[in-house]
Amino acid sequence: MRGVFILGGTGSIGSSALSVIRQNTDSLKLIGFSYNNNHEKAREIISEFKPKYVFSNQLTDLDVPNQITDEDDLLEVFCLESVEFIICGVSGFEGLKSTMLASKSGKKILLANKESIVTAGSIFLESCNKYDSQIFPIDSEHNAVLQCLDTKSSNSEISKVTLTASGGPFYGMGMDQLKEITPEQAANHPNWKMGTKISIDSATLMNKCLEVIEAAILFNIESDKINAVIHPQSILHAMVTYVDGSSIAHLSNPSMEVPIANMLRGDNRISINFEELLTSERALEFFPIPDEKESLFEIASDVIKHQGNRGAIFNAINEVAVQQFCDSKISFLDIDKVIKGTYSVMSMSKLDSIEEVYFYDRKVHMFYSVSGEDYVDEETAKDIVYRLHRDGFYKPELGR
Repeated sequence: MRGVFILGGTGSIGSSALSVIRQNTDSLKLIGFSYNNNHEKAREIISEFKPKYVFSNQLTDLDVPNQITDEDDLLEVFCLESVEFIICGVSGFEGLKSTMLASKSGKKILLANKESIVTAGSIFLESCNKYDSQIFPIDSEHNAVLQCLDTKSSNSEISKVTLTASGGPFYGMGMDQLKEITPEQAANHPNWKMGTKISIDSATLMNKCLEVIEAAILFNIESDKINAVIHPQSILHAMVTYVDGSSIAHLSNPSMEVPIANMLRGDNRISINFEELLTSERALEFFPIPDEKESLFEIASDVIKHQGNRGAIFNAINEVAVQQFCDSKISFLDIDKVIKGTYSVMSMSKLDSIEEVYFYDRKVHMFYSVSGEDYVDEETAKDIVYRLHRDGFYKPELGR
């Protein structure tokens, strides 16, 4: 039996992973999982899968042999011989802490948390190398790239890596329509069952910007060799084109079970239930990224080329902007303006530690809380920076 520990067991990634385990109980065993506050779902998982370990931030009345609240104890569980895979399924920047802990396990890390790579890529990868942990991407696009890479070819033989984006629920809408979009509408993805934040990121194409950054860092590919296209059907997830003109593409139905099953395999692939992929009624369409989104991808390219604290800042600004949108403080169209305006005035530097990643994330959030602003375009951002410097907010001990 191959043991699995799921970080974020009650979330969408956790649910997909549990479905794969459920369909392969002869070869896969849930050793444990972590969760935040969905106690009802946690009890359902315990009842069905009988894990030995559950990690949460506080003790709860759960019928499980070992309930853990201490991170050192969690790392000991990761290192157990019975654990082969650790699925990092906690979404957003919040997932960085548990992913960094998993990097010290020496196990196979099935990574769905793109923020770990975007915000702390070099530090996370160095930790994995130090402790002999292996990284296997399980988000659909990066798992697709992994399957398309020719093991006999070097990166110098790659001409282009193409990631696809669904375009979200509003692709093709005019600006007048987009002004009235509500958070509930933005969170309703047409193809994927995901959480609110990542669904809104999909609608703004910010999710694809983060995935471009992740692909470049994870596979060590130059930014000018990675592009994205709109593919509304979400069937072709990625394509790798080589210098000889050959292109290898990965296709599957839009289900997270597919990449998870691919990475939970041993010597042979494991079986899951899936629908027939190509039918006579289904057409595959591809469109360029809209011109008005190019500036976001230019920021993503800047993050790739210079790295350092740029990824942490880019990600944090987006999290703030999405939260403001969800709180009805800004419009859907304002999200891009907030991101571009704030990024343009933030000071950039290298990263030397994981503590600095958290510092720059806090710095962005403090930028907004101290300034008292909701909507920040470039001119407003410059004014805020001036006021914060004037009032002594940027003190030497706080960094640049």
